[in-house]
Amino acid sequence: MTDSRMGLPETRLPDDRPASPADGSASIDASLHASSSLHASSSLHASGAPSRIPRWVLLRLQFAGKAFVISSLLAAASLLVLGARRHKSEQPRHRVDLAQWNVLGRPDWSRLDDVRAIRAASGLAGKALPLYDRDAAEIVRAALEHAPRAKRVLSIHRMPPNQVELVLEMRRPVAAVALSDGRFVEVDAEGIVLSEPSALRPVREDVPLRIVRAAAAATPRAGATCSADVQVGLRLCMLLDAYRDGLGALVLRTFDEVDVTNHGGRVDPAASEILLRAAPISSATGLAAVPTGPAMETGPAADVDALRPLQCAVEWGRLGEEFGEPSFAVKAGRLAVAVRIFDDFEGIARVRVAFDELSVVPVAGTDGSWIRELSQRDVSRPGRAEQNAGR
Repeated sequence: MTDSRMGLPETRLPDDRPASPADGSASIDASLHASSSLHASSSLHASGAPSRIPRWVLLRLQFAGKAFVISSLLAAASLLVLGARRHKSEQPRHRVDLAQWNVLGRPDWSRLDDVRAIRAASGLAGKALPLYDRDAAEIVRAALEHAPRAKRVLSIHRMPPNQVELVLEMRRPVAAVALSDGRFVEVDAEGIVLSEPSALRPVREDVPLRIVRAAAAATPRAGATCSADVQVGLRLCMLLDAYRDGLGALVLRTFDEVDVTNHGGRVDPAASEILLRAAPISSATGLAAVPTGPAMETGPAADVDALRPLQCAVEWGRLGEEFGEPSFAVKAGRLAVAVRIFDDFEGIARVRVAFDELSVVPVAGTDGSWIRELSQRDVSRPGRAEQNAGR
């Protein structure tokens, strides 16, 4: 059967009844209605359940939980380590007795008395510290560097079970400052007082230290810094000790006292600011004799045999080269020539090296008459200068 309106064959359902447009419309509407109901039902189900937690929140919560667990484990481990370390440090066999010192090595110029002085000044004697105490090394360092003879601690190492090894730099004395009461103190290159006053002139490596004499050298405490005039004398002492002539002999040891009493021209502006003298020594001990004062009773020997005369002085001028002052090398060369020529300077009152040429002033009277004869003959007397040059 054919629909004359559309020109299409007639479509029948399984029961061979003709399909009506009304039934087809109802069927399509029912399908659409069922589809809408299913979608609506799904929407109502989703809105009625609890909302989901975002993924980034879950990740952060998991990370925080893991971090808390790890932190707790680390804290527990730290407590265990600290407890073990404390228990270990409190054991008697790990305590260092700071009163027992073993000197493994020291400079040639030093003495064991210097080490004993450092130990006494540090205040460590009679103390003990745990080897594994975190602050033990700094306590030892600060105590040692407080001692005047100690410059600084270079290194500290623990040596189980109960020892500490350290390297200490000591201050080297370069001169002795003469005090107003006739005693001496050792001083280093920086002008630091290293020792308590002593009646004996300090000796290092079998050679007495040069003496610096100032106008008012009061008794300084160990560890204090010397005044400016004394430091000028110290610099000249170090220059003189370092000077060697062509023969390699220390010819300038003849004048081993530096007098800075007129430093800056405070006593006499027209006179030399620095004078060099020969310090008296005792034939019995070879140490400096104390000429006056109460220290004479406890000094080296009462019967002083002055091996070198005191009447001769060297007018050095100033330390620097300002105002046309000759350099140190020029002055030292002139003084070395005078030492070779005049030997023990008998009959000579002054030697002047701060002018254009070397000049000497003889002692008045017959004691200095041979100086004029020497200048006429241009010869020198044999004596101690030749002996010094042959050493």
